[in-house]
This record gives sequence, C-alpha cells and structure tokens, in this order.
Amino acid sequence: MKHTLIAITAVLLLIGCGDNNKRENKEVAKKTETFKTVQYYLDHKDLRKVRLSECKNMQEMTETIMHDCNNAKTAEYKSHKNKLMEF
Repeated sequence: MKHTLIAITAVLLLIGCGDNNKRENKEVAKKTETFKTVQYYLDHKDLRKVRLSECKNMQEMTETIMHDCNNAKTAEYKSHKNKLMEF
C-alpha cells in the first residue's frame, strides 16, 4: 500500500512538471517571434498579400502577430496611396 501511494504521488508530480514545460516553451516562442516592418511589406507585395489574408482569417493573435498584421495593412494603404499620387 505504501509503495502504491509513493508511485501515485510520483506520477502526479511528473504530470505537473510536463505542463510547466509546455508553458515555458510557449513563452520562449512568443519572445522569439519577430514582425516585419512596413518597408519590408512595401518591398514584398506577394508576402504582404499572404499576410493580410492570414490576418483576416486568424481567430487569435499574439501581440507580435498583431503588430505584423498592422504593418502589412499600413504597407497596403501606402502602396495604394503612392499609386494615386502617380496620376
């Protein structure tokens, strides 16, 4: 009986540690995410269109992805504005 309690306690402790590692990995991933600049999206029209489509369909966004989407939107606006100024 004593060994069973020790085994159950050990399993519960190990299960708890696994969740903590997943949370730490997500936090590290968030810190390593980077966003593209408005100039980058002005220079890369294809990628800008892909990013805008992704942003439109996302249910949840990290702060970094939100910033990236805003930069893509700003670049789209500026590219249209520049085309209007050419006329």
